[in-house]
Amino acid sequence: MMGITAISNVADCCVFYLNGSYGIFLEILVFVSGSWLYLGNVLIGYSWAQFIMTHMNIPFTDTRKKMYRIVALVACILLIINIFYPLVFNSKDGVYQRGPAYSIFLFFAFFYILDSLYLYGRCRKKVGTLKLFPVRVFLVPIIFGLVVQALFVEIAITWTSIAIAGIMTALKNEIIFCRSSYRLV
Repeated sequence: MMGITAISNVADCCVFYLNGSYGIFLEILVFVSGSWLYLGNVLIGYSWAQFIMTHMNIPFTDTRKKMYRIVALVACILLIINIFYPLVFNSKDGVYQRGPAYSIFLFFAFFYILDSLYLYGRCRKKVGTLKLFPVRVFLVPIIFGLVVQALFVEIAITWTSIAIAGIMTALKNEIIFCRSSYRLV
């Protein structure tokens, strides 16, 4: 997840910093970076769900595998079509614009969030409280980033919010560790 986030933050900067630049190389860089960002949404959602399933000992059922594969397949098909017909996004004349299929990728992001909340709720119901698992700490910044970027094209905040969520999760674990060690003294 950290690797996807790091690459996506660089790609996000390329898309928004080079937006409006002229030259075939820069236009290709904006297009490739934009394509990665959409693919990154699917990859980060999958890896988050996989993290939850691994951390909480939830089996990756065949039905869930099929759902995730369908999402990945649809995303890849849309991005391939986007090369020839600007369905997902367009970088015509170096200017980035969302296409009509942008909302499908937004739906994919919310699908992963809702599925992870479902998995968390199901496990919590079965096991009881899971104080050490940082679902809210991780998801709140991401949901905020998704909503802001969905509403305002000019603001590139989704990948930064994912990085912040990762940092907050790590800090929460540090705080838990520190509090535990203070109790031992």
